[in-house]
Amino acid sequence: METSISPPGTSKQSAVRKPSPGSSLKDLCLVSKQGSIAEDGESGWSSLHRALHFGHLCIAGVLLQFGASLALEDTKGRTPVDLISCPVSQANGDFPDAVATEVFSWGSGTNYQLGTGNVHIQKLPCKVEALHGSYIKTVAASKFHSVAVSSNGELYTWGFGRGGRLGHPDIHSGQTTAVITPHLVTVGLGRKRVSVVAAAKHHTVIATELGNCLPGDQIEVQGQLGYPSVHTQPTPRRVGSLKQRIISVAAANKHSAAVADTGEVLTCGCNKEGQLGYSTSNSASNCIPRMVEYSKGKVLRGVSAAKYHTIVLGADGEVFTWGHRLVTPRRVVVARCLMKGGNTNLKFHRMERLQVISVAAGTTHSTALTADGALFYWVSSYPDIKCQQVWFLTC
Repeated sequence: METSISPPGTSKQSAVRKPSPGSSLKDLCLVSKQGSIAEDGESGWSSLHRALHFGHLCIAGVLLQFGASLALEDTKGRTPVDLISCPVSQANGDFPDAVATEVFSWGSGTNYQLGTGNVHIQKLPCKVEALHGSYIKTVAASKFHSVAVSSNGELYTWGFGRGGRLGHPDIHSGQTTAVITPHLVTVGLGRKRVSVVAAAKHHTVIATELGNCLPGDQIEVQGQLGYPSVHTQPTPRRVGSLKQRIISVAAANKHSAAVADTGEVLTCGCNKEGQLGYSTSNSASNCIPRMVEYSKGKVLRGVSAAKYHTIVLGADGEVFTWGHRLVTPRRVVVARCLMKGGNTNLKFHRMERLQVISVAAGTTHSTALTADGALFYWVSSYPDIKCQQVWFLTC
């Protein structure tokens, strides 16, 4: 379907319907005849600026497929990516008939982790062409490599491969040390379909649709792979000690974590900073996954890990963290301060508890995303956790 739409004072546009299985009117969007680069005369915004500003990722995906520019700046020098604000409508969430998902990367390509062939600094997002048409549903990235999982459970990896982090045995033991563009991982998976994935500096952890946890990497002496007496695992291998069905995984520099469908959290690896959430007979590490006692009886659904700490997310939106030499888990209070005052004196002050839907652990700071699209952060190493909201430019 293509219908001419030419409002007075605007460039000629077409209503383009992107065909997809079970397509609906939600796939309808306006695409400029000039390659989606028409700008508003006052703000300088293109259609892509507006789509990303309002969080419509599905529409942004269609615009990008039809040639929309990520480098185009508005009158204030902002690219479309600079205008991303919350709440964001995920392409596979609010839009059941979503278009094919494309993957973009940017940053340093020193270790071939961009997947575009660029080994220098890539300042603007660039499409990973090797994944075109693969319908990628989730990605993970770390210092030396990147990982992607398709909607049918296929696993793709690329980057620096020595040590086994990519899951390609020929790269681990052969003369070639890197995979420049995404390659499908076949050895060790068989017909298993990958559902979730996490990437760390030296290893990768995945969980299949059956709930099996399969990591792979050079582990040295820290035990983050979950099985003892193994120093290098170049292909995915099941962690036999995990009998539960795994629904979420996390990988950090020297430890790993997993959430079972029963709600408990299991961790293994280095424990020098208490990042496993329990004391160990060998304070340095624990190579067999063990349940964090604090999680017993709780219904946890998500986990994220950084070098010195771990964060978990409950089904009720509560957030807990441990590490940085504090073994006992602590609750992270994510709340918004509501104030109502007169001209001078504060008359009303209370805290609004928020529903957290996603968490991310970082070496220096950690973040929590709420259901209403607000982003909060706190300094990871501070024992007195104080969350602050990140305020986005919304106009």
